[in-house]
Amino acid sequence: MLTMFKRNTGFLYYGQRRNYLIPMGIVLTVVWLTGGAIYYTQSSSALTSMDQIGSFLEGFFAPLAFLWLVIGLFMQQREIRNNSNIVQMTLQHSAEQTRVLEATELRARQTAFFQIAESVKSQLGNLLGVLAEVNFGPDGNRRLNRDELNSYWEQKINNPEVFGYVLHIASNPLEGLRDPLDSELFFGSAERLSISEDFIRSFRSLLKMAMDCDDNGTIARSVMQTAFGLIYNNLVQAIEPPSAWIFLEEHDWWQDEEEQPIQPGRWSANTDTGQELEQWILTLEVGSKGDWQGSMVHQEKEMQFTDLIVDGSRLFARMRTDDHFFLITARAFEHTLTGTIDYDQGIYGRFEVWFDQQE
Repeated sequence: MLTMFKRNTGFLYYGQRRNYLIPMGIVLTVVWLTGGAIYYTQSSSALTSMDQIGSFLEGFFAPLAFLWLVIGLFMQQREIRNNSNIVQMTLQHSAEQTRVLEATELRARQTAFFQIAESVKSQLGNLLGVLAEVNFGPDGNRRLNRDELNSYWEQKINNPEVFGYVLHIASNPLEGLRDPLDSELFFGSAERLSISEDFIRSFRSLLKMAMDCDDNGTIARSVMQTAFGLIYNNLVQAIEPPSAWIFLEEHDWWQDEEEQPIQPGRWSANTDTGQELEQWILTLEVGSKGDWQGSMVHQEKEMQFTDLIVDGSRLFARMRTDDHFFLITARAFEHTLTGTIDYDQGIYGRFEVWFDQQE
C-alpha cells in the first residue's frame, strides 16, 4: 500500500526521494491563512472601505504567491535534474546495448569464420597435397614413393596441414626468415604456378575473414602460425611478376577506371592497417640504366626496396627490415596508386598513394 501511495502521489515523491517542499508550503500556507483570518477578525472594524479591504488582501496574499513561486522554481530545478539523470541513464543503457550488439555481432562473425575455416583448410590441404604429388611423386623428383604419399593423404583426413609441413621443410630446410627458398617448388611449371595461385587466393580469403572477425589480431596471428601460413610466407617471399599481379585481383573497381603509367617522383601514402591510418612517403626513381629504384619512409625511418619492378601501371616492390619483410603490389590510375602491403605476419593493410612531387 505504501509503495502504491508513493507511486500515485507524485507531489510527495520524485522517484525514491521524498519531496518536502510541497508539505512545507502547505503547512506555511495554512499557518499564514489562519493568522490572517485571526488578524482580520480582530481588525475588521478598521477596514471600512473596499479599497482598504483590497489593499489588505493584496498585501496578505503577496507572501504566499512569492512562497509558491520559490517552491515552484525549486521543484522545476529538481525535475530538470531528474530528467537529466534519466537521459544520462538512457544514454548509458544505449551505449551498453551497442556494446552488447557489437560483441554479439563479433561472436557471430567468429562462429561463421570457424565453421567456414574448416572447409577452407580442407581445400588448402588438397591444393598442397596435389602440389606435393607434382613435386615429389612419380611425375616429380620421386622423393616420395606411392606408399608415403598415400600415408600423407590418410593423415590429411585428421590433419589438413600435413602437406604444408612437407612442402615448408622442402622449400626452406633451415626454417629461417632469410634462408634461400626453392621457388621451383611453387612456380617451376605452369601446373605448379596454377596450384600456387589458387592457394594464395584461398588463403588470403581465409586470412581476410579472420581479420574481419578479430578485434585484437589473435585469430589472424593463429592462422598465420599454421602450416598454411608458413607456405603463404614462402610464396610471398618467392613470388615475382607476373604471378605477383594476383594480389591485385581483389581491387575490382580498377576494371572501370583508366590506367595510367607510373611516374617517378615522390608519392604520399595512407595505409589502412585495420587498426589505424599510417602515413608513408614513397619515392620512385629511374636509374641511369633505365632500372627503377625506390624507398619508403615511415615514422622517420627509410627502407630501401630490394626488388622494384614497374610494369606500366603496375608496381611490385619487396623490402626487408631487421624483423620483417614486406611485399607491395599496386596499380596506378590517374595520379593515384592503390594496392596492398603483405608481410611475414599476413596482410599489413591496404593503401592509397597520390602523386606529390615530380623528381
